[in-house]
Amino acid sequence: MTEISTPKNEDTLRGFGFALSAYLMWGFLPLYMKLLSHIPAWEVVPHRIIWSLPLAAAVVWAMGLMTELWAAIRNRR
Repeated sequence: MTEISTPKNEDTLRGFGFALSAYLMWGFLPLYMKLLSHIPAWEVVPHRIIWSLPLAAAVVWAMGLMTELWAAIRNRR
C-alpha cells in the first residue's frame, strides 16, 4: 500500500502570532474603552472612521499589495 503523507503546515508559527495578537487586542479593549469613557461617542466614532483609512492604506502598502488594491478598486465586479 502507498502511504499518504499529510502536507507540513509551515504557517503554524505565523498563525499563532496572529491569534496571540488578536487575543491581546481583545483583552485590552475594555481598558481602552474605559480610558475613552470621558469622550462622547459622537466624537470617538468619526475619529475611528477617519483614522482607519490611512492605517489600512499603510498596512496594504507595507505588505506590497497596492497594485492588487488598485485593480480591485477599478474592477466593478
